Amino acid sequence: MSFLLYAPNVHLFAFHLGEIENLDGDSEYEPHYLRQRCLEIFQRFQIQQALKLRAVTPNLRMDLLEGTREENILLSLEGKLADKQKITGVVGYLQLYDSYALYLNLRIPELDESQNRTQSVDAAIFKQFNSNQEWILDSSIGQVIILTGWLSRAQQQQGPIIWQQMADYCLQSFLETSDSPLPHCYQVNQLFGSPVFEYGDPRNPDKTQTIWVWLFLDESDEAQKPSADADSNLCFLDQELLDLFFYRQKVIKTFELSRENYRDTRAQYQKMGDEVEAIRSLVLHKKSSPEKLSESTLIQLQKSLVELLELDISFSENLRVLETSRLTLKANASNYRKKLALIQSYYPQEKLDILESFGDKNCVNFQEQIKLDLGYFRHIRSLADKAVASIRGIVEIEQTQRDRLRQDQEKQLENTIQAIGLAVGTGAIFASSAGLITQPWRSPWGGDRSSYPHPFLIAFFGSFLLAAIVYFAVKWCQNRGK
Repeated sequence: MSFLLYAPNVHLFAFHLGEIENLDGDSEYEPHYLRQRCLEIFQRFQIQQALKLRAVTPNLRMDLLEGTREENILLSLEGKLADKQKITGVVGYLQLYDSYALYLNLRIPELDESQNRTQSVDAAIFKQFNSNQEWILDSSIGQVIILTGWLSRAQQQQGPIIWQQMADYCLQSFLETSDSPLPHCYQVNQLFGSPVFEYGDPRNPDKTQTIWVWLFLDESDEAQKPSADADSNLCFLDQELLDLFFYRQKVIKTFELSRENYRDTRAQYQKMGDEVEAIRSLVLHKKSSPEKLSESTLIQLQKSLVELLELDISFSENLRVLETSRLTLKANASNYRKKLALIQSYYPQEKLDILESFGDKNCVNFQEQIKLDLGYFRHIRSLADKAVASIRGIVEIEQTQRDRLRQDQEKQLENTIQAIGLAVGTGAIFASSAGLITQPWRSPWGGDRSSYPHPFLIAFFGSFLLAAIVYFAVKWCQNRGK
């Protein structure tokens, strides 16, 4: 299939973060990546325009290119395609708060040097614009590409089915995908009276590019420049669309990162579940056994609890990141709707369905999905916390019982030692006094009785009395020292 298209255009809206946190020491991140890629495109099309940057205040919305003015932030461009076909265009490079934005438009001009309408060209010319995939960037926030061109009166009368085929052909030529399927046509609608075909699913931005094919309905076959509301409004709204697509890509990128965080969080939850189940099986197995938990089992349980706590900390951090994604997405979705409301105020009677659908459907669905994820993981975390608390309680009870048993055993040992010591001491006293037993015994009632008891009794009971005095003296000194 082949068809002619008048004044085909390629519009690029690309966005890149000024800086990224937690790069793990990676110093290769290039904040002005978009500017560098733009210069590569210039070289490809023999465009001599330099892109010198002016000093700006960080985190504001400001134009960065020298040579521009407040009323016109775009620089004009001239270049050539591979077949020497003249092309013109404009470029703008801005700082959008924490990010950078590139707007680049290259086109077959509507009028030649004599101000006459140029000839229509085969839509396959889009291959020359993107022969080396120059327009497919790897920016950190993403991009939106719009392919435009005028349809003739005869093509307008062919209707939507043929228009869809024309849009597919334009996209196929631009991406050079003759042997592979095209990106999914996500939606078809009209904007400013001309049909728009949106390719690429915003729910899967890592798999497809967001590309619009916008076919302008030519309102005149005169020799002069054709009249098309879509084209004039696209030029008038270039800055508003830049902001709108910026917030759109912010929403999409935030949701994409939330899916990565969701997968990591779910993997961590699986690890926690496996660890809890292993501990539970171990405890239940020991519980069914008449034997107490062994020392090695207690040590293993304590190690497992430490690992669970580390997983729980990481799990909590992922939940925090997921909550941050929800708030970031909500803020950018709100900014998208505000910018769309501003565009609608310029055209109160115009239907902006193709733009509204993203704010009314995708943004809402993205927020609901993250909200459901948070609810699910918070519920899981509460169950995990209870499991950890229960296991910790089992370990503490078992440890307490073991400590009490150990104390009882130590008390019994202490008592045994004291009894043995007392027995040994008594035996020693008796042994030291046994020599006095042979002394003559005189009856207390006899005539030769002594005025004092038998020496054996004096030595035996005197030793006990002296031992008691020494014991209490030592205890008094110890208590006084404490």
